[in-house]
Amino acid sequence: MNKVAILMPTYKGIKYIKQQIQSIIRQKKVNLTLIISIDPSPDGTFDFLNNLSKSFKNIEIIKHYKNFGSPTKNFFYLLSKVDANKYDYIGLSDHDDIWKENKIINEINLLKRNNFDCYSSS
Repeated sequence: MNKVAILMPTYKGIKYIKQQIQSIIRQKKVNLTLIISIDPSPDGTFDFLNNLSKSFKNIEIIKHYKNFGSPTKNFFYLLSKVDANKYDYIGLSDHDDIWKENKIINEINLLKRNNFDCYSSS
């Protein structure tokens, strides 16, 4: 099975984050690790995710006290913290998306079939 890291920055994500994480964790046919960076926010996102990561061994929280001010800066921070050699693929996710259960494996198959290095969707 392909080893996949999904990187997700979040800020004030409590409204959507539970559904998005459930949709990522339910991915089929991949060995998945979800790595989350949380911009400090007063909505309880940090506490919720910290508790959730204790229940799922494939959820990692990168603890910091930085306020990036944008998802893009947080994505770059996440990319700098991940050892890409440990994974076959690295994907990015917003905290308010909902994924179909075969999203990642379908994307991997598309990459392989077309000999692509990168794939993006919205």
